Amino acid sequence: MKKLTESQKMRKMLYLMEGTWAHPGKVEDMHKLITILDNGLTAGEYMELYGLIGDDDFFDRVGELSEDDPMSSIVQVAIDQVENWIDDVYEWNEPWDKEAIKMWKMWLKTRHQ
Repeated sequence: MKKLTESQKMRKMLYLMEGTWAHPGKVEDMHKLITILDNGLTAGEYMELYGLIGDDDFFDRVGELSEDDPMSSIVQVAIDQVENWIDDVYEWNEPWDKEAIKMWKMWLKTRHQ
């Protein structure tokens, strides 16, 4: 991981405080998210993710998809959001459980087999 300057850390923290209110960083939340994604999720059903992937940018993207076609899948959009969070250097107020991350990575691996 790359080192962030203090200024970059402050900007990321401000973004998280303003634009992100929920993430699947706990094992039970990750399990819920994976179950929902395994069952498929359309843009019209996006509110099922509200307490698991709570992010303004995510819901903006999903809202655009929903307007175009409420039946379009948002599974990949959700995957991309979680991957961005895991791969980035965000310093969360509530750290992610290592088991939740492990569960996610194992799920992704089996999904691509």
